[in-house]
Amino acid sequence: MFDIRRGAIAVFVTLVGCATVHSSMMTSANKLGSSAYAFVGDAGRQFPHATEFAWQVQHFLQTVDRAGDRQVILAYEQLWDAYHALREEVEHSGSQHAQVDFKPVTQAFTHVARDIHWYADADSSIYARGGFQHDPYYDP
Repeated sequence: MFDIRRGAIAVFVTLVGCATVHSSMMTSANKLGSSAYAFVGDAGRQFPHATEFAWQVQHFLQTVDRAGDRQVILAYEQLWDAYHALREEVEHSGSQHAQVDFKPVTQAFTHVARDIHWYADADSSIYARGGFQHDPYYDP
């Protein structure tokens, strides 16, 4: 009887942990979506990669909401590439206005990058295949 209770508690704690990770990522991803769409609406029209980034954010949100860890990480890798392409465009533009408008995107992306860590820990095969590398710029 005691082992059954201990097993039930372990399952419950695991489920609560998974729900917390998912909830945190959804919150971070939604903030990224809001800031990305605001950027595209304001300064983003000048940047060809802005539309692609916004599309990748939408894809990532849908993946987090509906898919498993491996798919979330794969979607994150695509989002990572799109973010860095856009960030490079903004930095090389020399536009102070665009750089200021892009700061909320960077802040939101940083939160997503921190939350993805829990997904990477949940799926050790990601490390085994050489995927998902943390960047010291974003990692605490």
